[in-house]
Amino acid sequence: MQYVMVYRDPLAPTDPTAFTVDPADCNIWRNDNQVTWKILDPAWVWVVMVFEADWIVDGGEQPVIDPNDPTMCSISRGPDPLPNGARPKAYAYTMAIRPRDADPTDRTVVVRVGRRRDGDLVIDPDVWNQPQP
Repeated sequence: MQYVMVYRDPLAPTDPTAFTVDPADCNIWRNDNQVTWKILDPAWVWVVMVFEADWIVDGGEQPVIDPNDPTMCSISRGPDPLPNGARPKAYAYTMAIRPRDADPTDRTVVVRVGRRRDGDLVIDPDVWNQPQP
């Protein structure tokens, strides 16, 4: 299992909506395609995390937010292994979080992870499917 941490962007300390992920790109393998994302600030919880369509077409499952710990989100199964000789393939995903104590129906408090308040894209996270012999 691999872990991806979500935390406040240290390069934008005055922007309360700036978050980043580390590592921005992670890998899945034939024998290890589980990934867990953890928000390090307990004042924030997941709203959603969604992979692009290729992830599903290739056999991956969408991430699930842990109902017991809404700072955790994970996939238990990634895309099917790539055939021998294939090039690595990247799958982009989008994620959004909100303050824990905010009204879940209030869309104005939702933060898109990887974007700053000014709209600049700071990260473009991917999960790479690595070919295996």
